[in-house]
Amino acid sequence: MGTNRHQDKFPYGIAIPDTVNWQDMKLIKEMGANFVRLAHYPQSDEVLKACDSLGLLVWEEIPVVDIISESDLFTTNAENQLKEMIRQHYNHPSIAFWGYMNEPIIQVQYRIDKEKQNDFYKKTVSLARHLEKLLKQEDSSRLSVIAFHGTNLYNEIGLNGIADITGWNLYQGWYGDRLENFEKFTDEQNKKLPQKQIIIREFGAGSDK
Repeated sequence: MGTNRHQDKFPYGIAIPDTVNWQDMKLIKEMGANFVRLAHYPQSDEVLKACDSLGLLVWEEIPVVDIISESDLFTTNAENQLKEMIRQHYNHPSIAFWGYMNEPIIQVQYRIDKEKQNDFYKKTVSLARHLEKLLKQEDSSRLSVIAFHGTNLYNEIGLNGIADITGWNLYQGWYGDRLENFEKFTDEQNKKLPQKQIIIREFGAGSDK
């Protein structure tokens, strides 16, 4: 049981002091959670120190979000960020999962011409396979994870099944659809890939007080 956490707070923005990092992790622990996903980027080392101390499991990821770029520079940047994240935080026992993509095709239908979309999906899958291989070279002891939004397209293009864990971001009954279709969707996924471990990584939405 857990939550997502972004590293920002009024009035600091993202340049928050270490005391805030510890306060946030303590609040997460106090609410009964044992798991935290650091969205959508590596966060302060103090966050991981707090999770080590408090007994919180961590999913940490790099910011390959919504859509990839086809450029070699983008691939190199993703490689470097993945290696840096793992090498910097490898010795934190709280780390359980390394992630390298979040909803990587959600913007394709809006930003890529329809006749080019299939090719773009293939390139996204190719990048995922490349980053998965690199991740395991850097750390074979931990599990890999990719996060998907709620569409079967991930199964159809072959993106689901590359990482060890599938994380689903599901908003049935929130942004649209019906709440009862949440359970229907997860049941269907278990039938499609019964051997694949899944996590409901996002549901509902956050709120700020």
